[in-house]
Formats: sequence, structure tokens, C-alpha cells
Amino acid sequence: MDEGYWQERASEINLYKSSDSSGKLNVEKIHTGVPDAKSLDTNDAFILDAGVGGIYVWIGKGCNPSERAKAMDWARQFLEKQMRPKWTQVVRVLEGAEPEAFTQWFGNWNEAKKPVQHQPKLFQVSNESGKLHVEEIADFYQEDLDGDDVMILDLFNTIYVWVGAGANKEEKEAAEATAKVCLKT
Repeated sequence: MDEGYWQERASEINLYKSSDSSGKLNVEKIHTGVPDAKSLDTNDAFILDAGVGGIYVWIGKGCNPSERAKAMDWARQFLEKQMRPKWTQVVRVLEGAEPEAFTQWFGNWNEAKKPVQHQPKLFQVSNESGKLHVEEIADFYQEDLDGDDVMILDLFNTIYVWVGAGANKEEKEAAEATAKVCLKT
């Protein structure tokens, strides 16, 4: 699509803050046009009305349980109040797991909400050479799992230890110790 299309669509975009902190539902328009990603507050829920692009309900990590539970109901009420067709797409979006279909509506998403990237790491624990080695495997694939060794997959918040059928006792013990070191660091 060309630049003119997006400029025309920008005037249709509205961002609303949704809250029940006062004891009753309050939906307040906070922005018209291409919204600023910094407007999204982790303690609240927001409705992004992207016109023909649909409705998105963004739920911050710090929302209270009531706001989390009611967010989609608020979106349905919002559709009725705005007299939008019942078939209008409503997408629930969780903070930290925003799809591109949502982030495309924000002019500064990448600058404002860039997550810290943690690339998975794969380590091979082997004593094939006679000396125990723990070696990182770069640019790995499932085929890199060696049936004669122990492999450690570090996903930052989760660590998996894969024990090959041909792994020996020393490799298994070293893998456990290495996995514990990964957890600590």
C-alpha cells in the first residue's frame, strides 16, 4: 500500500484508555491519529480503534484482575457505543506479546517498545577427546543434537538438558553442573 493510504487511515485511528479504578467502567479517548507507543501504560488496558483495521484490546501486565477479565467485554460495549458492525474484528493483545498487526498502527513502536532480545544458546557437553569440554554450538538446528553427548539448551528463563542415548556418566554429571551454572548466571 502506498504512503497516501496510510496517511488517510491515520485520521481514523483512536486510542482509548480503559479503567475501572473509580469503581465503574471509564473509557477515555487519549489520542487521535497515529498513536505514540509510550502512551500504553502497563497498569492499564487500552482499546485501539484502527478503523477498518479492526479493534485491538491491549492488556498491560500490571492490570488488576478485574480489568483483565473485563477487557473484551469493554471492547464489545465499545463496538455497540460506536455503532460498529458486530462482525468487526476484535483482537486481544497482551503486553510483551504484541503481534505486528497491532504494532503497525504505532509510528514509533520499535523505538519505544523494543524488547530485550535473548537468543537461545545450545551447549554440547562431551569428553570424546579424553578431556571434558562444554562447547557452545552457534547457529544450531535440531540436527545438531548429538546422540553420544549431553546437550544443554538455554532459553534464558528455561534450561533444557537433553541426554543422548550414548552419553556416558561423566558427561551426564558435567551437564547437570553446567546447567546449574547457567541457572545462576
